Amino acid sequence: MPTPAGQIALALLAFPASALQHPLPLLTRSVPLQLCPPAKASSAPGRNLRNRSGSRTRLWWRSSLSRHQDADEALKELLADAEKATKSGDDDAENTKGLAFLFVGQSHATSFERLASKFHAALNEGNDERVRTMALVGGGVIGGGNEEDSGGPAMSMLSGILPPMSHVSGFHFGGGQEVPSLSDPAWSELAMSSDVDDESIAKSEGERSQRAPSFMVFVDPWSPISSVIEGLDKNWPGGVVAGGISCPVINAPTVALDGRALANGSIAGICLTGNIGLQAVVAQGCRPVGPAFVVSSTRGNAVTELSSAPALEQLSKVMQEVSDGDKALIQSGGLLCGVVAPNEDGQDCKSPKDYLVRQIMGLVPQSGAIIIGTDDVKEGDILRFHVRDGQAAKEDMQLMVHRAKTERVFAGTTQAGMPLAAVQVSCVARGRSLFGTPNYDIVQAGELLEIPGSSGNSVAGSKSNADCMSAIAGFFANGEIGPVGISGFGSSSLSPSQTHMHGFTTVVAILCHFDCQEKSQNGGLEEESAWE
Repeated sequence: MPTPAGQIALALLAFPASALQHPLPLLTRSVPLQLCPPAKASSAPGRNLRNRSGSRTRLWWRSSLSRHQDADEALKELLADAEKATKSGDDDAENTKGLAFLFVGQSHATSFERLASKFHAALNEGNDERVRTMALVGGGVIGGGNEEDSGGPAMSMLSGILPPMSHVSGFHFGGGQEVPSLSDPAWSELAMSSDVDDESIAKSEGERSQRAPSFMVFVDPWSPISSVIEGLDKNWPGGVVAGGISCPVINAPTVALDGRALANGSIAGICLTGNIGLQAVVAQGCRPVGPAFVVSSTRGNAVTELSSAPALEQLSKVMQEVSDGDKALIQSGGLLCGVVAPNEDGQDCKSPKDYLVRQIMGLVPQSGAIIIGTDDVKEGDILRFHVRDGQAAKEDMQLMVHRAKTERVFAGTTQAGMPLAAVQVSCVARGRSLFGTPNYDIVQAGELLEIPGSSGNSVAGSKSNADCMSAIAGFFANGEIGPVGISGFGSSSLSPSQTHMHGFTTVVAILCHFDCQEKSQNGGLEEESAWE
């Protein structure tokens, strides 16, 4: 019978290695966008808002999902809904802007380049490139109130119009060139487009405004995402960054911006400024087991000592002390580790929600080292072993939703924002395989789109929650990008939030209407009714 350490080693043989990074690509800028004329929608969530001039603007957002086996027919079904959400008969339609996302499942991945191009062209036909589009291939897709991760043909989209005084500019990395240095002005220029003249995103005497720009990034596994995350965090402290990693099935592009598929090793991104921005919620899919250890010695991404003893020896002790159920989870490949910097007061453990969870890639019995999926672990950091667990994932999702809603209630109107729609990025290991039933995460995410003080109750299956879910779309990812916990809500929006690549999580990136000029409670818009 193998020893506990031997049992762990056998289980870890099935763990996949991290994708190798592609040579670092060059930062380029897309032409700033004047987005799209909106139109009346029939059944999607919407708000009746009246602007300062008295004319009415409908902020419709809706998602759809198609399971049609033919890729082109599936796209037609989605476009029928997208055109309803991004066109309007309003008097000020020429000044409105649109945004749309397309998520392509594995069965349609071979048609991705054609689909992304047709999606963008159809939404921009006759209206002067005013709809910004992003597209990605996922391991499954989310939309129309459903998570589709069963492996069948599926495609989804999210589309809508943006509030007045909102600005969206696009950027991408590619071409095999180096990412700009952290001090390169290209990073600051990401949020500066020719149509932007708003104090909320300008620098004044070297100081940034209270609310920094937000960034949505879609990447493939070979992209230099770590360098890009570092560049965004360093140059836009306080900005919210969220997104995910595509799931390639062939050696072909899997991310696209404005209808153009980008070569492998690329990153597609949008920068949101003015009256539009992001709030992010990240829910873990695991729970801690055993005590917290201080990292005593490391070598690259190998942790050699924990609390002054060989790391593998400490793991063996944890294995001996955990329950039989947890042993089964570990031996089935469900072993992870959480890492966090120590508290300022020197305490050597924090709340479970503060851990950045990483995969354990393997063991080195000769040296007693543990190989983990990051080289950012430092001596003095706190490490605690975790196991993948469906019940813990449910509880953490509920906790994060509760935290976000509480922050929004006490933040005040300007900082709280008004939720419009959301992009949900879930690990491919979540969904049915983790929870046993579909749609758990999207039902919880729907609560994040409810408006404080509205008639909607946080009850799954209620009409309010169903409407909220129909304004959510996304994909199942190879990795998720976002903060630890929540960011962009109330007090969390006033301090810098570090962005990370995650595993086994769900990231909900909420598109929100903010009042960047702080001249009225609703950014110059008066709400006639919360939902229709």
